[in-house]
Amino acid sequence: MTTEDGYILNVFRIPGLANADEDAHANVTKPPVLFQHGILDSAYCWIINYADVAPAFVAARAGYDVWLGNSRGNTFSRANINYDPDHNEKKFWNFSWFEMGTYDLPAVIDTIQDKTGGQKVAYIGHSQGTTQMFSALSEDTAGYFSSRVPLFVALGPVTQIAHTEAGIFKFVDLFYDELAHACSLFGIHELLGANWFTSTAS
Repeated sequence: MTTEDGYILNVFRIPGLANADEDAHANVTKPPVLFQHGILDSAYCWIINYADVAPAFVAARAGYDVWLGNSRGNTFSRANINYDPDHNEKKFWNFSWFEMGTYDLPAVIDTIQDKTGGQKVAYIGHSQGTTQMFSALSEDTAGYFSSRVPLFVALGPVTQIAHTEAGIFKFVDLFYDELAHACSLFGIHELLGANWFTSTAS
């Protein structure tokens, strides 16, 4: 799907389990649930475990229509209709959690509703996945999310990091302006991309 500002997102769907009895569930309408990953992650985080404990499979086994989101810029959503992430880096990577909430979530939710007959979509976010929803809800003056998302589960919710104990986040918080300037100066716009080590070494 494509967001209003041109980012192309890939979303995975688990409508049921491979060994499920299709005849028994032929006329059953499954409630859709959207899982949204955390920072530096992808939809993989919801399935990369044993099938009896991986959240996506647990939900599918419980009778939900499972959708796994991929935030803009990650492994599966690294495309834009106007900008190439490797040749128009500065423009492609110029986004934050605000855009992820304002553009990405509605694009995904609209697609899910289109495919499921307009059903409301439960939302489960982890870390950054909660941040973008918190951002979206704070701007939701028109009631878009309140009319479409009946449940928001926040796992490891993040709204601010003032009390974090992680040294790297403390460092970035203290020297954000200097780091941002240095990265811009050296043309570094993507963090830990597939060609990050080779591009910074050359």
